[in-house]
Amino acid sequence: MKRRIWLVMTAMLLAGLGVVVGAWGYLGVGSEEVIAPGGFEVWATLRPGEEWQTFWGYRDSLRYFGATLFLLTAALAMLHYAAVGPARVPTSGRTVQRFRGSEVLMHTALVLSFLVLWVSGLYLLLSRLVVEGPAPFWGRLASAAHIWAGLISLVALVIMWLQWWRDMRFVSYDRQWLRRAGGYMNRSHPHLPAGRFNAGQKIWFRATLLLGAVTGVTGLLLYYPGGLGMTPSVQLVLYIVHSGAAAVFVAGVVMHLYLATVVTPGTLKAMLTGRMDENLILVHHPESQPESGAASAA
Repeated sequence: MKRRIWLVMTAMLLAGLGVVVGAWGYLGVGSEEVIAPGGFEVWATLRPGEEWQTFWGYRDSLRYFGATLFLLTAALAMLHYAAVGPARVPTSGRTVQRFRGSEVLMHTALVLSFLVLWVSGLYLLLSRLVVEGPAPFWGRLASAAHIWAGLISLVALVIMWLQWWRDMRFVSYDRQWLRRAGGYMNRSHPHLPAGRFNAGQKIWFRATLLLGAVTGVTGLLLYYPGGLGMTPSVQLVLYIVHSGAAAVFVAGVVMHLYLATVVTPGTLKAMLTGRMDENLILVHHPESQPESGAASAA
């Protein structure tokens, strides 16, 4: 009980902080301040002037939007854990193959590239932008890491679509899963019909492809504005769409990670090793057919 109280209080604090951050950004407080040193040269075409001032204002707003969304998502996860908690399913000690090695490799590539994109993108969003002269070392490193991780993630997303699109098609019993919100709002965590992937995972699959395509395409365009003859106004729109979609993507990944690891224990191990306990599959994916491979002791 005490732990739940602390979780609720922490969630309320994070939610309140998120609202304050959002209001702070909306009111434009501190919009002239520079949060961190560094930068990169992508925006060298935006010389100080009307376009630069407009860009700077939107950049500050995106900082607050991303921080607010992240804090509210973390608060929502904490409140859910305090109110509902994880699904506790007794394990059998026998594991079966749930994911092939190629699927584990693909998912690992997505996770690692996303982490690099998150860290480097956060640095680029919070840093001072260099308009005149060369960018400093950390700015060049973050810029290079961001573009290469972005290319890797785009390739991994294409592979993910090729590997999973058949399994991600909606079927009739997905309606029951959606009507009950996957059982996530019930402390008893009722067992609902689901195939290899449940309806929530199918929705996240589509959201990942959409957000990945939006951030990937806009990111590529932003890195080569001169060669494409884009005006500063077009670059500004691309930057807003790219950063806004990235902030939504981060919030979605945080919630996905929470639901896949904390709420349903055993899922993380399945994505790391490809194997999952028999009981967990029977409970969470009763309509699925395990991959070929004999069961083994966990």
